Amino acid sequence: MAFQYARENREFYGRHADSDLVWWFVSADETEDHYVVRLSYSPSREFHGRLGIDQFTIDKSGQMALRRIVRQPGTVWTSRIFVGSVGALAVVLAAVGVLFVSGVLSPSSGAPVTTATSSSAAVPTSTPAAEPTSTPAAPQRVAIALIPDRPARLRSPDRSVMVDVPAGSVASGSKLIYRSLSSAEIPALPPPFRSTGKAFDLTADTTLLKPITITVEISGADILLAQEEESNIVMQHHLEGDWTQLDTRVNFSAAIATSRVDHLSIFALTVKEPPPDQMTPGSTVAATSEPYRKGVAHYRAGKYRLAIDEFDAAIKQDPNVRNYYWSRGNAHLGLTNLPEAIADYSAALGLDPENATLHHLRGSTYRRDGRFVEALSDLDEAIRLNSDYALAYNTRGDLYALLKIEKESKSDYDKACLLDSQYCR
Repeated sequence: MAFQYARENREFYGRHADSDLVWWFVSADETEDHYVVRLSYSPSREFHGRLGIDQFTIDKSGQMALRRIVRQPGTVWTSRIFVGSVGALAVVLAAVGVLFVSGVLSPSSGAPVTTATSSSAAVPTSTPAAEPTSTPAAPQRVAIALIPDRPARLRSPDRSVMVDVPAGSVASGSKLIYRSLSSAEIPALPPPFRSTGKAFDLTADTTLLKPITITVEISGADILLAQEEESNIVMQHHLEGDWTQLDTRVNFSAAIATSRVDHLSIFALTVKEPPPDQMTPGSTVAATSEPYRKGVAHYRAGKYRLAIDEFDAAIKQDPNVRNYYWSRGNAHLGLTNLPEAIADYSAALGLDPENATLHHLRGSTYRRDGRFVEALSDLDEAIRLNSDYALAYNTRGDLYALLKIEKESKSDYDKACLLDSQYCR
């Protein structure tokens, strides 16, 4: 439907309305009431620039609820020349674009592309972390049906929380409801814990018969505060008036925390903060610049514009600190300033070119920006630098799946599963 609507309503494209447009499918997400589909597009098959992004919000009756041009095509393009598998991908991209234009391929030819972690924003350490999203004005809410003999998976609208429900978890049909909580709604946490901003309420009108698995992405600021100690990241749930720490599996390489629970309640991903004097002066991981600290605080609060201002000041003080660019890139990502985020991740890579996490993060951002050739190059490099990087294999598998390159997609998914069972499908 999105492809047809795009072809038939070209006036949205402004100066490109009369061009020989080519479209590519980028992503499809489902909320309680709508499907949100993103297409990338260019004004010609020979275009060598940044692709435009067109977003469609379609209600479940099939009516177009909202259409928005997220970004017009731009003329900025990397001068780097890619060879080998990347060059082959460029040919595949062109072929896929032609198939989409001709109507041979459409979003219905495959399941909506959903990635558990490929869009995650990494943290300024040696490992990746979660992609920030702008703090919503209203609580995020989504619901899924629970059927007794079928497994189910719920994802939060911002993709930062995933709930896996195994088959046989309910005795009869029910609905699992997720609602994000504002800072004012989070019950006071016991010291020295503080919320990472990932707090939510899970409810259902039934009793769980089996434990469910909750996976929450970890932000860069949280790993900084945790001093890269996985034991300082803890999932907690609020039951009968008290917070209880859950057995939490933390994976900084994947930037996620996972817990299993058999009761629904309020949940929060929390961080155990070290004393301020443990922040090592001059450390690559935890810089002591006052503007940087303020920027991290704004970032944690979802105030990305204020965070960027502070990171700007930190960079002005010392332009040779990798983390300053990395954190500013995360903040830009929170505002969906994709080109700016890519520029900052590139600057961080200039200071730390062998960082697999940064290559993965920039590759994930390239993918969101519709720049699939660069995305593949960065993901290849992340895997070259860290052959056990399960998340990178999973992300590259998602990219191949998006491009309908099924053999390579399956191979990457299998490798990710072999390295980390959470990626088994």
